[in-house]
Amino acid sequence: MGRTKRSSAKKHGKRPRRKEYCHCNPWCQEKLTRRTIRRHWKGRSDFASHPAAQDFMDDDDDVDIGLCEDDNRYEQELSEEEYMLNEAEAEETNAYLFSDDKGQFGSNDEISAASGEDDSLSESRRSYQHEYTSTPPSSLAADDDLQIFKTIDNDFHGGSESSDNSDSIASSPSAGSEGSHNKEYNIWSTFNETEDEADLDVGLQMETIEDMLNDDEYKEDWENRLSELSEEDHDNIRAFKLLMVSKMPRIAFKQMRFAFQHKLDISSHYVILHRLAVLSRVVPIWQDCCVNSCMAYTKNASDDEFCSYCGEDRWNDVKKPRRMFCYIPMIPRLQRMFSDPETCDRLMYRHEYKISKDTISDVFDSRHYQNLCRSYVTVNGKQFSYKYFSDKHDLALSICFDSYLLYKRRRGGPSATPILIQIYNLPPEIRTHIARLICLGVIPGPHFPKDISSFLELLDDELEKLAIGVKTFDCVMALFFLLRAYVILKTGDMVAINHSQNIKGHNAIFPCRGCWIEAVNNPNSKNKTYYAPLTRPDGEQSVDPYNLPWRKHTDWASITARITRATTEKERKHIMMSTGIKGMPTLNRVGSIDFARAVPWDYMHLLLENVVKNLFYLWQGRFKGLDDGVEDYIIPEHIWEEIGQETEAAVAHIPADFVRLIPNVFTNASDMTAEGWSFWFMYMAPILLCGRFRREKYYQHMMDLVNIMKICMQFSITHDEIDDLEDRIVKWVEEYEKIYYQYDIDRLSTCTLTIHGLLHIPDNIRFCGPVWTAWTFFMERYCGYLQAGLQSKTHPWSNLNNRVLHKAYLEQIDIYYGLKNDLDLTSGELSQVETMFPECEYVSD
Repeated sequence: MGRTKRSSAKKHGKRPRRKEYCHCNPWCQEKLTRRTIRRHWKGRSDFASHPAAQDFMDDDDDVDIGLCEDDNRYEQELSEEEYMLNEAEAEETNAYLFSDDKGQFGSNDEISAASGEDDSLSESRRSYQHEYTSTPPSSLAADDDLQIFKTIDNDFHGGSESSDNSDSIASSPSAGSEGSHNKEYNIWSTFNETEDEADLDVGLQMETIEDMLNDDEYKEDWENRLSELSEEDHDNIRAFKLLMVSKMPRIAFKQMRFAFQHKLDISSHYVILHRLAVLSRVVPIWQDCCVNSCMAYTKNASDDEFCSYCGEDRWNDVKKPRRMFCYIPMIPRLQRMFSDPETCDRLMYRHEYKISKDTISDVFDSRHYQNLCRSYVTVNGKQFSYKYFSDKHDLALSICFDSYLLYKRRRGGPSATPILIQIYNLPPEIRTHIARLICLGVIPGPHFPKDISSFLELLDDELEKLAIGVKTFDCVMALFFLLRAYVILKTGDMVAINHSQNIKGHNAIFPCRGCWIEAVNNPNSKNKTYYAPLTRPDGEQSVDPYNLPWRKHTDWASITARITRATTEKERKHIMMSTGIKGMPTLNRVGSIDFARAVPWDYMHLLLENVVKNLFYLWQGRFKGLDDGVEDYIIPEHIWEEIGQETEAAVAHIPADFVRLIPNVFTNASDMTAEGWSFWFMYMAPILLCGRFRREKYYQHMMDLVNIMKICMQFSITHDEIDDLEDRIVKWVEEYEKIYYQYDIDRLSTCTLTIHGLLHIPDNIRFCGPVWTAWTFFMERYCGYLQAGLQSKTHPWSNLNNRVLHKAYLEQIDIYYGLKNDLDLTSGELSQVETMFPECEYVSD
């Protein structure tokens, strides 16, 4: 509480409330007592340069501690007995923690003898043991567990030191083995607060504490978790949630606190952030990256001074990284999902799902998932004795990356690339909600990274640990279990997938990521892009559309080995050009991803952002400068003006639940979203374009695609329907080539790779699941969420990092402490323009 608040309290005849914690840096949370004030500030690296240093050197009771001076003034009013430690109580609690009855390390005397210590512990040591053994470990984790272990302030603001602790922060509790107990024994018996605090990080501390607890102890701590939150914490959490959802500037938040200080007891933005960081246990990891985001300085490039791609310096003039990537570990967030009974119940969806032989209704009916269930887990080529998804707690995940423009410019503006994890264990109706998605970070721009695997190195480390198993507490069963999770699908737009799969795409003779179709280019054009028509300009058929030559999972390893054995750069480039593969894909340590077929074509980017949009421009005669050739499919401009006006007028009478605002499709086509294209093409174009074409076959060809899209969007689909869908797609692609390609080499550009991608949809459904399980509408929605909170144009990357990090704070606090009501800021009341119809039944989660 600031000075203004204390003055106000005195004015009303109340004794000012004393702060309990110091907020000198985000992870401090040091309890403010006379002894801890001295020890805290003496242990700081900047103590000698602090104005209060001389006061600490003197043995005077009137201590000035700089940042905490206000708190110390009120602390002096308390009696000396409040600061004295009851040594008998400390010995009793210490003996309880390390007793033989607890199955841990033996008595206090045995520990002291084994570690070579004196029988009497130091004052600071006794203070540490008293604080950490006389309170429940859950309270310890939330309030006091970060008091002694120093975490550099730059970890919160993007400091470069944080990447040094990435392994321990991202690691999770291991199974209780004898070796792990020995490690804990050495840490806890020889720890010195003054000398060793920099050697223990937050992640290691949490591991050690949780490993020391058995099932009953952890259950008791979990049941008492709500006692950790005070009324002030509840108010602060609500205020911070309001700050995020309302996009309130920080100055407005300060003004709100000042205006209602006589009624509201809300801490400052700085103090709230520190408290949330402690309660959530979210510890971000900061990685240096190229200023142009070409690569992250991980793996073999951790010591590089320059970017391997653009040559830019890694450091600025004062030897600090010019740009950093904030990675938010996934394992602790997955573990915390099992500390909420409601979420635990929902995560059983996969285990309780009944697989059907005739219908594909979810990813668990797919061939890929069922193959994994029959296969043994493989990590780095080593096979384990258990199979994928053999335990009911095992999680099935997919990863999605997609770039978006920060400021809604059409081309050339700065972009960012979020990394999202979708959890298939959740029911379909909630699994793509923004609150259920796990964002691991946002790769900064200004462009898509050239080496995305360097940014995913920490994720690969976590997936390797998850494949082996991490110790996790199930609050429903009140038992520890080994949590395992596997990424089974990769999704995203074509650019992101090409980088993730390490393939050349349309720049190679074999451009497709799923099959070996041989493409051709136009020798008469300056553009050397390769296209993949079913029938080449010379009349020869390239592939059988009903029997595509599929790539194999092992192709990547064998071709990468050929590239490695190549002795010249020319030979390496020839191999890449002739195969389309440049190296091993990302996330290749765990064998849960089939590189060739577990990367389905995304419905949204394939159809709505490419095929539909390209047809729209073909009908206007604006596609790559091509006319209609020997056909007559172009609709005159004055008719398009009418179509645009009719579209805009019709949307005013369509309920908002069906579609959002659709602009004039002729004049503002660039403002159309994927959702807008979907609704316009499937439900408005059949009426708006009826009778507009000069020949009926063009309209019928459009309607065939509409029917294909409707079949693809089915929630469940039978195998017979998939076979029928395959026939429809093959016929549509062949008709497309007759109308728009016309087998003319100068019109080869109409046969984009997305037209060929349509042929993969039936196999994607059979192998990966229904189309809706792999589409990326949720990514577009999440990008909109990030864009809504972008308030800085000078530091957009820091702005995005903070938004993702703060959202993670609230999500973890919500799920662990059950604050759904606190974080729900909606009143539930109807506005003046809303009406509730009693006969209307609508169920929403």
